[in-house]
Amino acid sequence: MWKKLLNFLAVVETIKASEISCSSFITAVVHPKITIDYISTESTLSIRMSTSEKGYIGFGISDDGKMLGSEAVIGRIPNDVAKYNMGADSVAIMDEDNQTLKNTSFVQDESGSVLQFTKLLIDGNGKIIKGNNFNRFIWAVGGDNSFIYHIAKGVFQLKLSPCEDDDGSGISTVIIEETKSYKFFFAVHGILAIVAFGLLMPIAIVASRVRNLLKGKAWFLVHSWLNSLSYLLTCVLFGLVVYTYIKRGSKHFKNAHEIVGLIVFVLLTIQVVAGILRPNAPPPRIVKVTIDTEANIDKEQMKEIGTSNTEAKINKEEGVNKNTKVTGFADNPSTKKEGERKETQVAMRRIIWKKSHAFMGVTSFGCAIFQLHSGVSLYEDIYGSDGYVKYLWTLLGCIFSVLTTLMMYSKYTQRRKSFVQGAT
Repeated sequence: MWKKLLNFLAVVETIKASEISCSSFITAVVHPKITIDYISTESTLSIRMSTSEKGYIGFGISDDGKMLGSEAVIGRIPNDVAKYNMGADSVAIMDEDNQTLKNTSFVQDESGSVLQFTKLLIDGNGKIIKGNNFNRFIWAVGGDNSFIYHIAKGVFQLKLSPCEDDDGSGISTVIIEETKSYKFFFAVHGILAIVAFGLLMPIAIVASRVRNLLKGKAWFLVHSWLNSLSYLLTCVLFGLVVYTYIKRGSKHFKNAHEIVGLIVFVLLTIQVVAGILRPNAPPPRIVKVTIDTEANIDKEQMKEIGTSNTEAKINKEEGVNKNTKVTGFADNPSTKKEGERKETQVAMRRIIWKKSHAFMGVTSFGCAIFQLHSGVSLYEDIYGSDGYVKYLWTLLGCIFSVLTTLMMYSKYTQRRKSFVQGAT
């Protein structure tokens, strides 16, 4: 039943007048997050709303089913029960002269929250409630007593008929137009974030640090493709949450999780664009060198310059860097031989790009991990779930342990290779 209520429905419930009593409440709405009961008389409407959540409860009168321009009664701690004017993303308490509610109470304990009040159908300073016709009402339940967010909301139409202690023939009809908690959307948002930030992004980063374990440009392919996929998922989860906020009429980017989320999205966008515009490495420079074949040089240097002579000496004026190859020697008995070597060049813009790319990558990853923790914590607070933060860090701990081990093994193989080459 609750799954159907999470979608846009039209449910009609008919209550016979013989069941309507001025001494007992009638249930108008049953939802996983709220139960709404009422008693309607010729001049008043009494409402009782109960939820298992420890947050505010709101009941509003709306002509079009939207928050903007509606009039609401809200119960919360510590303000108790009062009337409010509703904006698109704000609430403003009415002045004392407009606080005409009767029999108000708001109780909140470990079992949840209960709001109860009686309102005049026509109080002379607000919206009129039709005592013998359809009225459109809205409701909301908060995750706590602040107005930062609500965990569920709904719209329903109620055809009122005055209660009677004697026999009557009136009928009270309830039409539930919309009830939605958006839990599914936030769950998908979180799952996509865990895959993007907790799995794909760290693997992409580590791939650039273990190049010696991957053949050729394999590390670059892994790094670029996983980062691209991570960014694609980020676009999807970012668009999904923006859509959800628009649908539920909430203001965007008002808490730390939402603001940092925007920062992560911007940083990742810059990273992707910077990766596409990465400056190419300049071609190697050809340098002429002179080698004295009768000079002494150790075997490692001989291998590096690519000569088969048993003894050689690099001209101190020209010099030869490591990882260079000398070619083009004449086959003659002279002790002086001319040759060429390729010298790697590094452009300044390439150096700046690499350092900036690494810095922004680390910054983005740090913010992304904060997003995972704060997002799961917020989900727990809104929907009353427990243990999700613990499960998140258990999963991240396993992933990070494997990747850290891989990086340590890469460092070990590099040092071992250097040691073996030095020994020979």
